[in-house]
Amino acid sequence: MKRFWRKIKPPLLRVATISVTVWLIGCVSLCVMQEQMIYPGHAMELLSVPPPPFVEVLTLPVDDGQVEAWYAPAIGAPGRAPGAAPLVVYLHGNAELMDYQSEVIHRYRAMGFNVLVPEFRGFGRSAGKPSQEAIGEDMAAFYDMVIDRPQVDAQRVLFHGRSLGGAIAVDLATRRKPDAVILDATFTSMARMAAQYLAPPFIVRHPYRNDRVLPKLGVPTLISHGTNDEIISVKHGRKLAKITPDAVYYEYDCSHNDFPGASDVNLYWRRVAEFVSPMLQKAPAPAASPTH
Repeated sequence: MKRFWRKIKPPLLRVATISVTVWLIGCVSLCVMQEQMIYPGHAMELLSVPPPPFVEVLTLPVDDGQVEAWYAPAIGAPGRAPGAAPLVVYLHGNAELMDYQSEVIHRYRAMGFNVLVPEFRGFGRSAGKPSQEAIGEDMAAFYDMVIDRPQVDAQRVLFHGRSLGGAIAVDLATRRKPDAVILDATFTSMARMAAQYLAPPFIVRHPYRNDRVLPKLGVPTLISHGTNDEIISVKHGRKLAKITPDAVYYEYDCSHNDFPGASDVNLYWRRVAEFVSPMLQKAPAPAASPTH
């Protein structure tokens, strides 16, 4: 037995040494490169076409430039209650830009929503260094820019986020309370995402603890996830649905980047429309009385 141990001990030590070295290199890389991994905004290709004519470009000054957002008013429709319309704040994923959100804007405007699509610091044409705190402050500032407009009903506000945008939507909900939330392909926390790679949670500088916020948020929540999501496992969506009181949960036969899948796009938007229908049917808030 001793002879056998003497034979296998050196190879085992080499394997252990290599494994620990690889783990340490991975942790150091994650620590150093996590901003580029979480917020790869400048790697996204800008569209060469201008925003649609109905879109208003909002700007927010930051230290080394400005951050942009798009605001698009709701489309009026026969039979729709007159007055201010609800607002949806749509937060895109980390491999996207606000320039790519034309279908989202079209769908929500047609439903009767005013649409705000903020860009993130360091993404597209927007300057600044991205972080959870900086982006959260920007999102709140853009929200404040539009929430008091006469055409916006401040008592009917929806936050809708995809992937990282879902986490940003939840973070925004800790700063400005919405009336409902929609999350697509969103993770439970960045710490749990790091744990998939055996990285310790203390190295995560942008924690996005959705798993701590959603159980206490207390608003209607629609959560959807792809069953074949190879980037954010469907286990995250199932966990969020389990810990969020009265959440509506759907799964789609798709991966991460093609969510909800080409064959389920219309089904997905029908479910979104069904979820938001109470907001649309609710009478608009009365206009504020003029002050003298």
